[in-house]
Amino acid sequence: MSVDDLRTFVSRRLSRSDLIVGVVGDITPDELRTLLDSTFGSLAERSEAFTILPVDPAAGGEVIVVEQEIPQARVIFGQKGLYRDDPDYYAALVLNHILGGGSFTSRLYQEVREKRGLAYSVYSYLLPLDSAALWLGGAGTENAAVSVSVELVRNQWANLRAFGVSQEELDKAKANLTGSFGLRFDSSMAIAGMLVAVQRRDLGIEYVNERNMLIEQVTLDDVNRVAKRILDPDALTVVVVGKPENIEATRTVGEDG
Repeated sequence: MSVDDLRTFVSRRLSRSDLIVGVVGDITPDELRTLLDSTFGSLAERSEAFTILPVDPAAGGEVIVVEQEIPQARVIFGQKGLYRDDPDYYAALVLNHILGGGSFTSRLYQEVREKRGLAYSVYSYLLPLDSAALWLGGAGTENAAVSVSVELVRNQWANLRAFGVSQEELDKAKANLTGSFGLRFDSSMAIAGMLVAVQRRDLGIEYVNERNMLIEQVTLDDVNRVAKRILDPDALTVVVVGKPENIEATRTVGEDG
């Protein structure tokens, strides 16, 4: 990669019209305008148009082992998720909190770590990209515990789809998600990041005021319907880096690639 390659990329892809800015602090609009002009004024007004078509994740339920001589295995798992503008997004957000996003209170944490001590970390999260939507998770555990840990994860995926969640789980998840929202505004950097995210996702100027209300509106029927609609234990694809024991891999990649 050469300097000319980088300059070409800047001239083709970076532009003032695509720039999203979030600013927090003791600064006036005129002062900000001067700083923005001096920093980004040399960029082109518009970049070249390009399109990335939507892609469905190739989640076929595989268990892929990447062999590495390490004492602790790293596990990543995932399947197709929801886009950010999907009407069921907030129901999925609450469902994920119950599944693996709620740290110490999540089902994955309780089943894999708290009850059995199999992993030092286990979690799940939604990743809605522009052209693909994923529902991902991960765990870190000993090589000897990978097989059981993966089985427990897949079981929780299946249980939530088949039986849903309880009203108590729903109430606790909503309380945690709404109550912790204020922690996202604990620094100037965090607030600026939120301003950029709101613009980037086109969430609207009232998002900060409305976000908790959108979560509060999620019902038990919503969450359980989304669990049946999205969660698919047969499609859940697992990648393990390490030397896992007693696991049935559909594909193995050696240390030499």
